[in-house]
Amino acid sequence: MAMDIVTSDERELDPQREFEETEKALREVTLMIEQSQGEVLKLSQRNAAITTHLQQVQNQFDKIPLQDIRNAYDSALDAQQRLFVMRGQLEKLQSEKSHLERFKSNLERARAAPGLTSSVASPSGARGALASVEMLVNAQETER
Repeated sequence: MAMDIVTSDERELDPQREFEETEKALREVTLMIEQSQGEVLKLSQRNAAITTHLQQVQNQFDKIPLQDIRNAYDSALDAQQRLFVMRGQLEKLQSEKSHLERFKSNLERARAAPGLTSSVASPSGARGALASVEMLVNAQETER
């Protein structure tokens, strides 16, 4: 059982594995961004169409039944809310992508640092290497 813990610790401290997992997460987030951008585009078009319909309703306010007016305004509110939520999700994904790209860049720099390759061979050296990466990431976050 103790052997399993050491093995899992070593996997967690493997910079190559961390780099590959970061690349995988980056690909997934990029795909989600593309899908979200398509959804935002559809919702923007729907919002524009509903806004046009709402303007038509306003121009014929006296001739349209009250329930149709309510439905038009409800549709407009629903479209705006959906668009707002999707834009928020898209911004969150873009922010996550930015953070992953920065982390990947830091991992690349840590891998290229002199003396890092030899220190990663042992678990204690790997901890020191990851500590260096962690310090680098923290320093960059502090700059922001």
